Amino acid sequence: MRRKIWIKRRRNSVKLDWRKTMRMWTINIIAVVVVALLWVSLAHAQPELKVGQEVAIHFGYDLSLTPICYGRVVFVYTDEIGLARLPNDNVLPNRCRTVRRESVTGYRILKPAPRPEFKLPNVVEYEKCQQQKKRDEKEPPPSKFGVDNSGFSFPCQKIYSDDFDAIAKELRWLREGIKGLKK
Repeated sequence: MRRKIWIKRRRNSVKLDWRKTMRMWTINIIAVVVVALLWVSLAHAQPELKVGQEVAIHFGYDLSLTPICYGRVVFVYTDEIGLARLPNDNVLPNRCRTVRRESVTGYRILKPAPRPEFKLPNVVEYEKCQQQKKRDEKEPPPSKFGVDNSGFSFPCQKIYSDDFDAIAKELRWLREGIKGLKK
């Protein structure tokens, strides 16, 4: 009797498409990098402070080995030293004087930064330009290309356009303030 020998057939090997696998790995790596960058940026996010702005920083931590410290410290942002503590602020116990960054739980802006008084940018140059304009009216400069230049000074045109830009910017700011008050 004959023995039947069963030969196992090998399955055809499937070739990997290296383009698809590279695309998959690059998408995964990009996703991991984006998530890591967002996590780090949120952990170190800080408010943008302006000069003269009052900010209350809330802190609180309760560890078993250290005493309980909860509270609020009010700071004013200055040009010279950065955050300066207000002297009339509530007094903290000595054990809670140094507040670590990890224990900060939030902040609140108490007073917005004062807006500087509006001034036209080129007041001195504007006066010089007016004097030049008066001189040009009395004695017009020689005309070039056969065009009459009386009563017109080219440097004044730039000063006027700068002033118009400053006035437009101020009006935009006031309009936003009025919209904020209406809401």
